[in-house]
Amino acid sequence: WAWLPIFGIHEVPSTNTLIGGCAIFMAIIFQGMNARKKHVIPMP
Repeated sequence: WAWLPIFGIHEVPSTNTLIGGCAIFMAIIFQGMNARKKHVIPMP
């Protein structure tokens, strides 16, 4: 990641990096929430 002060990495992320990180994070959360739902297979 671009900014990890715990490990001594003090690079300041740009706005595009933060927006991209939020988009990826939200996509992972959305995918995880959809994976928790039970998929009902319709009977023919």
